[in-house]
Amino acid sequence: TIIGTGANPNVAAVVVIGIEPEWTKVIVDGIAKTGKPVTGFSIEQKGDFETIRQASWQAKEYVHWATDLQKEDCPISDLWVSTKCGESDTTTGLSSCPTVGNMYDKLLPHGLYGCFGETSEITGAEHICEKRAATPEAAEKFKKIWQSYQDNVIEAYKTSNLSDSQPTKGNILGGLTTIEEKALGNLEKIGKTSTYIDAIGPAETPDKGPGLYYMDT
Repeated sequence: TIIGTGANPNVAAVVVIGIEPEWTKVIVDGIAKTGKPVTGFSIEQKGDFETIRQASWQAKEYVHWATDLQKEDCPISDLWVSTKCGESDTTTGLSSCPTVGNMYDKLLPHGLYGCFGETSEITGAEHICEKRAATPEAAEKFKKIWQSYQDNVIEAYKTSNLSDSQPTKGNILGGLTTIEEKALGNLEKIGKTSTYIDAIGPAETPDKGPGLYYMDT
């Protein structure tokens, strides 16, 4: 997850601060594969104050370097666009999520990398999400992710009460009444024709090429 965060294309450069030098290097090497500048500092090697001094200086240098970067045109296949619901209400499934889904339907055929998820908010529409998989393998991976959530949260505590988390109090004030209603709106953001080609873990790098991915978030 840390490597995935550092590899995010919205991050220009990375300063990694770790305790042990070996694990710090693992993170640095993972992020370096993207080609972006990254420097690691180990507290065990340098101590607290020296680590802060050197890491602060390096971060300032990266800021100066990033300031000179200019926007460049790029093909759609270079874009990674993820979607997430926020403050869902009665309009979510009627307008905002379908609008996002329309974007996916139009851009995915041109090589876009897309991502959707929110496992807890799929509950009640998981059977529909499963059918939107492009392959049986992708469907099976999604089922395992969703079942893991059920086992670790719902079954483990022998309850279907999500303690006001799904739907949230804000969702209810906005007019939503059940998690199933919220889930159906949630799925509108993957469009009418798009199918996901893989189901991956949090911050996991997509490795099956351009297309739509389900991420366990």
